[in-house]
Amino acid sequence: MTNSAQKPSGAEKTSRLTPEQISQLQIARRADGTSDDWVELYLAEFPENERRDVSQLRALLQSGKLVLHETRDKHGKLLVWSMSQDYASRDKVEPSFWLGCWTVTRRNMQSTGLGRIHFAKVLEALKQEKPDYIGRVTEIESTAGQTRDSQPVRRAKFYKALGLKEIDVAYEFPLFQPVNAKEYVAQAQLGKGIPAQLLIASFGNDSLSVSDARSIIKRIYTFGYHLQPTDPYIAERLMLVRETGESVLVDIRTNGSYRSTWPTGRKEGTRETRRLLFLP
Repeated sequence: MTNSAQKPSGAEKTSRLTPEQISQLQIARRADGTSDDWVELYLAEFPENERRDVSQLRALLQSGKLVLHETRDKHGKLLVWSMSQDYASRDKVEPSFWLGCWTVTRRNMQSTGLGRIHFAKVLEALKQEKPDYIGRVTEIESTAGQTRDSQPVRRAKFYKALGLKEIDVAYEFPLFQPVNAKEYVAQAQLGKGIPAQLLIASFGNDSLSVSDARSIIKRIYTFGYHLQPTDPYIAERLMLVRETGESVLVDIRTNGSYRSTWPTGRKEGTRETRRLLFLP
């Protein structure tokens, strides 16, 4: 997920990076997370209620369940970092994929083109590391009912420019379990989820089967959001994945407008972004 810091304006406005400046950067280098500067940027850009314990993040990085890529300037100053989670297949049927967790850009480097350069290199590095994976999956807010200059639409345009495709399913963010819950609370009791979209940067295949789409959603819900596999909510969501037998991978933009897979009348989510830590 991208960070929600406001873009620079006025005197703080930055210009696009030149080819010479780009050539001096250390772009999307794999890091082990032992340095403190990514933590400082993380704490500066995310409110307390949206952070996760740094020691847990570092443990997951050390275990290889999360991977960190950093872009630094010629002096070693951290400018952008991204984390992705490895969803390796547990059998010969379900697909393996990466799931994007965060991309954080230092405020004075936003609107310079650096985020796009960094992200493209991250995709290249992940594909090189796991070429047999289907790609890197990203969750974004629904663009349904949004204006062209809204953050969700601008974010979708950003990913579109990088070649990501929409997984054409009725996706939503489930609600998290209450912090102090003593036992599991079914999603039906928590309320309606938040309309969202699933995108994928494919590592070579321009199609995605219905079964693979269902597998991706189920694993994100159970492993990422900690929903119990028996929660009726999961079966209900998976039933909405169409049974045409066709590919469910489509272009984000269709006929000049951002498509929505949501039925009309759904309440739009108000949160600008979802920043999730997918703990085991």
